[in-house]
Amino acid sequence: MYTISLMNSAARPSVATAQRHLRRAWAALLALVLVIAVSACGGGGGGTGPGPGPGPGPNPDPDPIPAPKTWTGAQLIERNDVDSAADPQIALDADGNAIAVWSQSDGALYSIWASRFTPSTGWGTPTLIETDNAGGAGAPKVAFDSSGNAVAVWEQHDGTHNNIYANRFTPSAGWGTSTLVENNSDGDAFGTQMAMNASGDAIAVWYQSEGTVFNIWASRFTPSTGWGTPTLVDDDTGTAVLPQIAMDASGNAVAVWRQNVGTRTRIWANRFTPNTGWDTARLIEGSGVGTFTADPQVAIDPGGNAMAVWRQIEGTSHDIWVNRFTPSTGWGTATLVETGTGSAFEPQIAMDANGNSMAVWRQLGSAAGNGIWARHFTPSAGWGAATLIETETGTAFEPRVAMDAHGNAIAVWRQSDGTLYSVWANRFTPSTGWGAAGLLDTSDTEDARSPQIALDGSGNAIAVWEQINNSIANLWANVFR
Repeated sequence: MYTISLMNSAARPSVATAQRHLRRAWAALLALVLVIAVSACGGGGGGTGPGPGPGPGPNPDPDPIPAPKTWTGAQLIERNDVDSAADPQIALDADGNAIAVWSQSDGALYSIWASRFTPSTGWGTPTLIETDNAGGAGAPKVAFDSSGNAVAVWEQHDGTHNNIYANRFTPSAGWGTSTLVENNSDGDAFGTQMAMNASGDAIAVWYQSEGTVFNIWASRFTPSTGWGTPTLVDDDTGTAVLPQIAMDASGNAVAVWRQNVGTRTRIWANRFTPNTGWDTARLIEGSGVGTFTADPQVAIDPGGNAMAVWRQIEGTSHDIWVNRFTPSTGWGTATLVETGTGSAFEPQIAMDANGNSMAVWRQLGSAAGNGIWARHFTPSAGWGAATLIETETGTAFEPRVAMDAHGNAIAVWRQSDGTLYSVWANRFTPSTGWGAAGLLDTSDTEDARSPQIALDGSGNAIAVWEQINNSIANLWANVFR
């Protein structure tokens, strides 16, 4: 390396010469620093000198590249070959644990059964979760909290009336004892739906006969107090049916339903908050006279923003409409969300943690009959273009959709190949959009129907469905992870 020495006056060069030497010294030092830096970074081009020496050892904590998620294969999850299973439902917690519930016939009555899935052990042994043999049970629903606790609700006949029952699952104790949720002994209750938040608070809704009309009722569950007293949710002015409910992280909930108003059917909504209870029911579709509405659905994000979707007849066409709720502004204006030329049916809606939504539906007008369509919503840009998400030649029915917190979505449906119905799926990611539809069940001799789908916090999913085997319907599942 260069050094700069002191000289006596007799040997001292001129100022210009000294400055020149100083500049050369600094240039040499800078070059040396650059060489060291390049070597440390593993750089170097195609020079003719010897190659680099041994590099550093392996990264002691490398970031693994996750394997691509895939469907793992169809699996039979109920083992009763005596009679059929029906009404499958599925729920996942944030860690990928799942519970499937369904109604199962013993040849005389339908009962409610459940099976638990864990990523480490797979599906467990099915468990009977109701023990009332007085009447048949059906239409179960199930939901999870963040600790792996679950609640199931269903409707069941006691020999005189149709009632709403529930049971709770905890990882430590399993299923408890079934509980009567509604206490109206005068009318029949049907169509129960339920939502639950991460804290384990839940609300069940249903429609119940009150003399000559049906009304919407609800009951709230908390882990500390159990089920509360049922509350009337609609405005009690006309027959109300088909309730749906969604709940946010704070326990606020939004319910939607169809209600007769004179000669028309309209879509109504009501909001629940833990501090004040149920609000006043509100009309959320505002189209012209003579319309008919049906099939309401609702989804909500952790902050309480909600999206409702429904089917509505305008003249001779069935269309899909939506309305958005925000806690700060309430409900907006109903909007037509599909623009196809054929009638549309069976709308479904899902929402992620940031208020992005995915609507799916089946629609007439494709070359093969019914096609499955989807449309994506973001709060910043609104609704995107409608997308055909299945491309098979057979007609498709029963779309369902679920979304995780990050905006990944999976839709499932059943589709005919002209001979049999099979279960298909397609996946959406915010970065790539929809992929290619894939077959979930692999039977070429059995019809499949009633598909359901749920996702966990990491985009893993489970689909369940009924599949016919020699006139007996069995319950099958396929895991995406």
